[in-house]
Amino acid sequence: GEDADLTAPDGRTVHIKDYRGKPVLLVFTRGFMGYICQYCLTYTAQLASKKGELEALGVTTLVVYPTKEQDEAKVKEFTD
Repeated sequence: GEDADLTAPDGRTVHIKDYRGKPVLLVFTRGFMGYICQYCLTYTAQLASKKGELEALGVTTLVVYPTKEQDEAKVKEFTD
């Protein structure tokens, strides 16, 4: 819901409600503990290459990677 909170890779909290009324591309990946989906990796790399174009249109892209705190190294690998 609009009151959902996400944790960014840098540890800060992202509040979905802060984006209300703004164009947002919300991308859900299917990460699994200790594993990064190659399809998701390819797709997010393609999105990253379009980041400037999306921002120019006023679109914020949020990528949601299902994880647990102990997956920190995998999240860093994915976001890098």
